[in-house]
Formats: sequence, C-alpha cells, structure tokens
Amino acid sequence: MNKSAGLALWGAAFILCLGLPAEAASKKYCFFEIESMCRQTPRGSKIRKPAKKAPTKAIGTPPIPAPKPGASDDLTAIPKPKAKPATAKADDAAATTEAKPADKTAEETVPQPQPKPEVTEAPEPAPKPEAKPEVAETPEPAPAVPEPKPDATPEVPSLDLKPTVETPAQPDTPQDKAAAEQAATCRADLGKLGVTFTPAQDKDFAPCSIDNAVQIDTIKAGGQTVTLIGKPIFNCTFALKFSTWVADVAIPVVQAQENKALSGLSTGPGFQCRNRNGDSEGKISEHASGNAVDIDQIVLADKSRIAISQVSNTSDPHYRMLMALRTSGCGYFTTVLGPGSNAAHASHYHFDLGAHGKSGNYRICE
Repeated sequence: MNKSAGLALWGAAFILCLGLPAEAASKKYCFFEIESMCRQTPRGSKIRKPAKKAPTKAIGTPPIPAPKPGASDDLTAIPKPKAKPATAKADDAAATTEAKPADKTAEETVPQPQPKPEVTEAPEPAPKPEAKPEVAETPEPAPAVPEPKPDATPEVPSLDLKPTVETPAQPDTPQDKAAAEQAATCRADLGKLGVTFTPAQDKDFAPCSIDNAVQIDTIKAGGQTVTLIGKPIFNCTFALKFSTWVADVAIPVVQAQENKALSGLSTGPGFQCRNRNGDSEGKISEHASGNAVDIDQIVLADKSRIAISQVSNTSDPHYRMLMALRTSGCGYFTTVLGPGSNAAHASHYHFDLGAHGKSGNYRICE
C-alpha cells in the first residue's frame, strides 16, 4: 500500500468513525480496529470483520401466560409455576426480570387509589353567649302576717323602771389604778394647801396632751389670798408645785420687800399647744402639757402693779424683790427664764418642770 492509498484509507476510516453510532464507537471499531488491520493485514488480503456474537438467552422459567379475558378480577386463576430445584441466583434474577413485563394481570388487579373526598371546611363554631353577671335573686316577700285583733293582744305587765345612774369607768390595769390614786392624792393636797381650783377636761391630741388637769382660781396662805388673774390650767403636779412656791416664797418675799401684801399674779393661760417660744418649728413647749406658767406682773394689795420687765434695771426700787422671786424659783422648778435670757422672755418669768439631760436633774436658771 503506497502512501496516498494509506492516507485515503485513513480518511475513510475517520469519516466512517464519525458516522458510526455511539455503540460502535464505544466498542472501539473506529480508530483502533482500523489501525490494527492496516498494520497487520498483508497487501492484497481481505479485511475480515469480527463475527457477531449470538445473543445469549436468559435461562430461567418461561413467562407466565396471560390470563384469559374476564379472569382479571380473580387473582387465583393465574397459574403458578411449578417449584424447581434451586438454581443459580443469576437464573432466578433473570427469570424475575422477564416475568415483570408479562405480569400485567397482577397490575390490573391492584385496586386503584380512590380519590380522596373533598374536605369541606368545617363551619366555624358559633360564638358562645357571654356569661351574664349573676343577679342575686330578690327574696320573695314574706306573706303578710295578719295583725292580731285587739281582743287577742296579750297583756304586758307594767315594770317599775328606775333611773339608771352612770358609774365612772373603773381602771382596768394596775398602772391605771396607780395613776387614778395619784391624781386623787394630788387634788387632795391642793385642797389642804388652800388652793381653790376646778377640775378641767383632760386633752389628748398630737402633739399635745394634759392629764389630771385643774384650773386654779386662788391660793390662800398666811391669811392672804392671791388671785391668779389668768385662771391658768395646769396638770395637777405642776399646780401643786407652783401653789407651794406662791405660799412659801412669793407671799412672804413681797410682804417683806414691798411692805404690802401680795394680792394677785398676772399669768398666761398655762396650757397652750405650741412649740417653744412660739416658733413654727422646733421642740414642743412645756406649755403643751400644762407643765409651765408665765408671770408678767405682780399685783399688790393697793391694786398697784409691778412689771417683771423692771428687773432688768438695777436702779429700780422693785429690783431686789423681783430678783428674789427669780432666784428662789430655781429651787422649785427645773427651768427659770426671764428678762436677759432671750428676747422671747424679756417681759415675763417662765417657770416649768421640764426634764433636762439624761438624768433629768439638770436645771436651767437664767
């Protein structure tokens, strides 16, 4: 084979390969087979094509004959193959694959899925009626009871009613009993001292309170009667202390220094619910419990008056008498204030029994 003939055969083989189906190309008939034949076949010999292989038949059971018409509903009518001895697994698999297309009857007899019923929307539940508030049942009116006739009215025996006398409440606790006994003793001592007084109403309202209150009118001692012009209200303990000072000190001092009897004392109201010095803030005053007195004038028997403010003048003729009353007060009261102490007491003496310090024995004497 010359060179030109080889190229022509090569081109024809290439074109033939392009025209062959994919199956031939996969079996390598295109390029490699032609090339091998070109190389091995001697010049002038014929090209032998590879012999076609006979198709192998699958060994297995023969196909199941189709059932006759009318017998598709009865699956039992299909003849079953007879049992054969165990063969190779490949034969069984091949028989199974061939039996599938013939088994049309079995496919026809399989019940077709029934169409699902259309689901209708469930009606919405009716709204529940709102619970009405429970209304209390009105009681049925009781049947009218017939009024008894005048003749049937029973006679009620007349009772001899006596007027009731209200007795004062008795103290319940031992502390209440002790306080009641102390109050009675204090008032008895006032009477023995020659004090004319009237029991006053106790008061208890925040922040003020007064217990065993008495209103003083006059104090009699040494044959003299001293009138308290302001008719002050004190608690009984302070009233007894003040009356004692008047009887023991005021009456004899005024008589000795002025050569005139003491006729009266000009005082404030005694009990006053207020702060100290009348301030809007600060500590509560001793006046708020009836435990203090304010004296602004001395009244003599000839109706003349001496102002307490005169004690600030050392050349005043009443200076010694006024200073004697002021100094003596420090032995009876825990607080003594007057002109020179502060501006609030520039016109009067202030006496009280307020406790000072932790022990309560501390005294303020100014």
